Parts: sequence; structure tokens; C-alpha cells
Amino acid sequence: MENKIENKQQIYNPRPEDSPDSMLILILGIVSILVSFVFPGTGIIPSIIALVKFKKANQIYLKNPRNYTKQSSDYLKVGQITSIIGLVISALILLSILVAIGFVLFAVLYKESF
Repeated sequence: MENKIENKQQIYNPRPEDSPDSMLILILGIVSILVSFVFPGTGIIPSIIALVKFKKANQIYLKNPRNYTKQSSDYLKVGQITSIIGLVISALILLSILVAIGFVLFAVLYKESF
């Protein structure tokens, strides 16, 4: 009986703390959006890092959400959303650059037929 009580005391933390890497995930998500516009295609890197870290941090948070603050949970959610937005923006910009290069190459290679 004592062992069960000790285990419950270890699981529940009366003073909630921030979930692991919640602020880092949020920052990486915002950085991925900003970097996407400055250096096209490179925003994919911080987005993927943030999404991988989100998955791990969210699993830890979901095991015992009472141990963590509501604010850190919000940071995790917003970090995930900004990472997905950054990933989509980077992919679209990179795709549009590749399509533009393809059109230029097509025009240069087949200039004689026009």
C-alpha cells in the first residue's frame, strides 16, 4: 500500500512547471516562418526540428498534464502550428522557385522553336 502512495506522489507535482522544450518549439516555429522569406527553402530545417521536438514533448506532456502549466501547453500548440505554417511556406516558395527555373530553362533550351 505504501508503494502505491509513493508512486502517486512521484507522479503528481504540486507546483506545475513548463513542459520540456515548449519555448524552444515556439521559437523554432517562428524562426521557420521568418527564415522562409529571407532564405527560401531553409525554413524547412527549423520546422522539421520543431515538429520532431513537439512530438516528444507532447508525449511527455500527455502522460501527466497536471505537472505542467497551461501556458506551456499553449506554447506547444502554437509552436506546432507555426512550424507547420513555416514548413508549408518554405515548400511553396521552394516549389515556385523550381518551377520558375524550369520555365527559364525551357525557354532557353527551346528558344529556336519560337
